[in-house]
Amino acid sequence: MANDLLKWDGNPQTIRLVSRLQVLSDEFGLNLTCGTMSAAMKYTAPSHETDDTQHERSKPGFFASEEERVQRVRELVGTGTARNPITFLVEASDDIVYSAVDLEDGVKKRTLRWSELEKQLIAAVGKDDPHLRKALQLATDKIGAGFSGQDRDELIVQAFRTYAIIEFVISVEQEFKKEYDSIMSGDYHFELTTRCSAAKFIQACKDIAREAVYKSRDIMTVELTGRRVIQDLLTIFWEGASKGHTQNHRGFEGKAYLLMSANYRRSFEQQLAAIRTGTAKLKEEYLRIQLVCDYIAGMTDSFAADLHRNLTNA
Repeated sequence: MANDLLKWDGNPQTIRLVSRLQVLSDEFGLNLTCGTMSAAMKYTAPSHETDDTQHERSKPGFFASEEERVQRVRELVGTGTARNPITFLVEASDDIVYSAVDLEDGVKKRTLRWSELEKQLIAAVGKDDPHLRKALQLATDKIGAGFSGQDRDELIVQAFRTYAIIEFVISVEQEFKKEYDSIMSGDYHFELTTRCSAAKFIQACKDIAREAVYKSRDIMTVELTGRRVIQDLLTIFWEGASKGHTQNHRGFEGKAYLLMSANYRRSFEQQLAAIRTGTAKLKEEYLRIQLVCDYIAGMTDSFAADLHRNLTNA
């Protein structure tokens, strides 16, 4: 339970969200099919059993609070502790989109010029790489010579993003087919995007985005602001989670507790009751910290910033 919090991650939080917190009619969240739940589990290990030598176990896959549900899904789908084969494709799709779209964002935000991006890609991947060469050529042909300056940069990077994604998809599909038997047997312990023929191209896109986009002044300013917002909200709502529920909602702590999502509070109270009746083996403090994490993780950036401003008068 301590590792769930020390290694808190968005992947197990997604499993928690869809299987418990997003309440529609009962305590089972969205009531997804077991097959859908299985495919959504990107990582397979609990937080205290992660293993960097196997990709699917390199991060926590589920929290202790959802372990029984995860085990039930595994039994019914038949994967055991292995990944669902569809998960490889879900993961690759996510990787493919962001690796290309982040570069497009960089050009649109003017932290990267198209001419610079093209040079860096060729230097990193090699001018003879068939996937890069094709994406660059098709993007250039698509835009032609009728534009210049920032207009041309934005148009050509949009076209490049499209053609790069096509190349990535084809390459990942080929890798999946080639390694089909080992994937189905649970013996494939890699990301498709790191082993396919376009792996070097995909990695170059990520590396360039990390340097040119993620380290831009605007992005770093937002991240530092977000850190302060999250820290302050954690402090405020911990008072509500740790004390508000036990004080009949009186005082500051009670108000902080009631301000949190009703769905999340309902789930917390259900699990708390299960602990007290001996039907759950979790710790109360673990549930209280989870409640705060649930609420803040469920916020959009703008909601968190507005709430922080209202609560702190900052």
